[in-house]
Amino acid sequence: MNLKEELSCSIRGAVSDNKEDREACANDASIFEIVPELVVTPKDLRDLKTIIHFVREKKADHMNISITARAAGTGMSGESLTSSIALDMKEFNHIIEVGEDNAITEPSVYYRDFEAATAKKGLLLPSYTASK
Repeated sequence: MNLKEELSCSIRGAVSDNKEDREACANDASIFEIVPELVVTPKDLRDLKTIIHFVREKKADHMNISITARAAGTGMSGESLTSSIALDMKEFNHIIEVGEDNAITEPSVYYRDFEAATAKKGLLLPSYTASK
């Protein structure tokens, strides 16, 4: 069984090795291009834990494998690029809580959505991210 088949049997999210998906994750806002072997899109925290344990087991067996998280692909220094497994975090896009002086979000929340939620409480995170 290959990596795609093994992971596909273990998670509810998508596991792709098709050319279009891999090429879509080969670039970000940097000058770099690295095509991943697989693009994995976890559906939930259970999937994410399963993927992490899967990679840890493969590494223990001396396989050269890694996961690199990717949100919107707007990084400007190539931090979301990998030749191994691109972990597409697009399903993790929820604002969990906006408190009086703090907020909890998942990694793929767009700043524009975050800003709208914090503005309702009169709060502002003074940054200008690429996702705005």
